[in-house]
Amino acid sequence: MISGKLLEYLASEVPVLSIGNPQSEAGKLLNLASFAQMIDTKDSHAQKSFIQEAIQQKGKDRNTMPDIQKWSRENIAVTLSNLLDKG
Repeated sequence: MISGKLLEYLASEVPVLSIGNPQSEAGKLLNLASFAQMIDTKDSHAQKSFIQEAIQQKGKDRNTMPDIQKWSRENIAVTLSNLLDKG
């Protein structure tokens, strides 16, 4: 499951570090972004590296994600409405 809050973070274009299962749906979604990552809870080295890189890149790089607008609340509502109309 992908939370609305995660989509909001991605839309804000700031680096996103999430701790959890990298193979989860959220982890796979984060991999599509340019500066976001789901890191396993036990991988403290990777967590530290991500944070250090985010600090070094502060103000330089934006976290972009292709087609982020397709995940907007408006577009999701339209998609859901279309599915309900077909049913």
